[in-house]
Amino acid sequence: MLSMSSDGNRSGPAPNALDFCLTRLAHDPEPPMFSNRLRDLLSLAGEDELSASRLAVLVLEDYGLTLKVLRVANSFYYNRSNRYIESITRAIVVLGTQTVRKLASTLAFFEHFEQRSCLLQQLLVRSMLSAHVAGITGALIDSSRREEAYLAGMFQNLGEVLVARCLPDQHAKIQAQIDAGVPANEASMREMGFSYNALAEVASRHWKLPPHLSSLWEPQVASEVTTLARFGNDTTRLMCRPATKDREAGLRLLMMRYGVGLGLTERRLEDIWERAVGETLQTFAGAEVKINALVLPFRMNQS
Repeated sequence: MLSMSSDGNRSGPAPNALDFCLTRLAHDPEPPMFSNRLRDLLSLAGEDELSASRLAVLVLEDYGLTLKVLRVANSFYYNRSNRYIESITRAIVVLGTQTVRKLASTLAFFEHFEQRSCLLQQLLVRSMLSAHVAGITGALIDSSRREEAYLAGMFQNLGEVLVARCLPDQHAKIQAQIDAGVPANEASMREMGFSYNALAEVASRHWKLPPHLSSLWEPQVASEVTTLARFGNDTTRLMCRPATKDREAGLRLLMMRYGVGLGLTERRLEDIWERAVGETLQTFAGAEVKINALVLPFRMNQS
């Protein structure tokens, strides 16, 4: 069974809930969220010829993934020219290694959750919103790591996804506390004795995720990628709550936490969110992902 090392989030013997989650993950008969192909895609870095060649091989090993990547690459969002992208190699040349890697990783992630429960599908929606918020913000600050930020934003809520899958009753109780204004990690500590981030950190080590992802759940790590991913997740979690005074207070705290570092204004935050909602819907449509109960998030200007 997996075990958890001391990380500041908890001490002493592992709580029963954590043991159960880790045992379930270690012996889950269903395909793991991080397949070998997805892990390999996430580990790729750089725009060099070797990375492009490895990326092409990884995508072409999966017929369905190849078709989906080509379909999305030829959507209006990615391809504004009159020339059809007819191969993965051409897609890499036109779009770049990082963009194709992002596309392939996103589609591989989609496949795991397409036939899941409505709850897990909603968490998938949040993951994609978080990814787009992180990626759009990275582009606005001219980050050279915007594609990494997108992928990191997608997986920032990994701990919550795992709890929702393994312990749905506890997840419902935690969500009730979050809806009442309790921070997510505090609520999960109260209910289970460990935080969402603690579970995600252990799982990331088990799945051998690349460092820029595994560092997401280590509070002492503060890089450009982790900041963008956490901003994406915090914004999405906040904006998927009803428009109340508590949410208005949350938006003020969000600005205090990230405003200076990311050059945010209220207007810019609104623009980022509106773009993230639109691009998320475009991504789902372009990938032809079947979402049975897609609940649209609240708009920034809803009252």
